[in-house]
Amino acid sequence: MMRFWLIFLAAGLIVSAVWAKTVTVVVQEAQVKKRPQFYSSSMGKLHLGDRLEVETPQDGWYQVSFKDQPGWVHQSAVTSKSSHVSAGDWQGGSETTAEEVTLAGKGFNETVERDYRSAHPDLDFTAVDAMAARTVSDSELAGFAEKGGLAGEVSR
Repeated sequence: MMRFWLIFLAAGLIVSAVWAKTVTVVVQEAQVKKRPQFYSSSMGKLHLGDRLEVETPQDGWYQVSFKDQPGWVHQSAVTSKSSHVSAGDWQGGSETTAEEVTLAGKGFNETVERDYRSAHPDLDFTAVDAMAARTVSDSELAGFAEKGGLAGEVSR
């Protein structure tokens, strides 16, 4: 019987090791949610470049430890890929920021935006700028969920 428990424990450790991985935040700011739902309450914020140990993956969400509490981060806000960028003299000796690396990986950066805007002076970017600046608080999100009949989902 002791042998069974040792094998069971070893299997559990192996499964944990297989799922254990480190992820890095690849957006300017990400919310750690109490549950694996976009409209769940926020526990706090993560910032570009923050690294987290994933405890459990679930339906596109990663359970992580945040301030010694279990929380959830959506997979779209993080990557498990590692990138190594060193400052070089390819741009006059300037250093590459984590934000630039992230945006470049997505094919977009301030230079691309500036060049595109310059090449298309006839386009109005007011709506795009307003959308990019828009934020939604947890209370606004909860109100939206309640008004849309999702209130039961929020409390899950």
